[in-house]
Amino acid sequence: MEYAVRLADLTGMENEYRCMLVRPVVGETVEIDKGAFDAGTVVLLDCPEERAKAIIHFLLKDKGKKGPARCYKRENGRWKAIHAVD
Repeated sequence: MEYAVRLADLTGMENEYRCMLVRPVVGETVEIDKGAFDAGTVVLLDCPEERAKAIIHFLLKDKGKKGPARCYKRENGRWKAIHAVD
């Protein structure tokens, strides 16, 4: 399964620690669901699934100044927003 984080939620000085967490596992950037309300550019996490889940778990719990990071997983060829990690 592929996991991704919204690029906009990793940029800016207030999110520098998020970027430091994700930087070692950054894969390619892709556009997801261009027709959807929450369309945008995401960064794929290029690491084992357990590590990706741990990173996502932290990013969802971290409220930051603008709220938790928007995270996604690809299931059956479609990207779906993640609100909690299994």
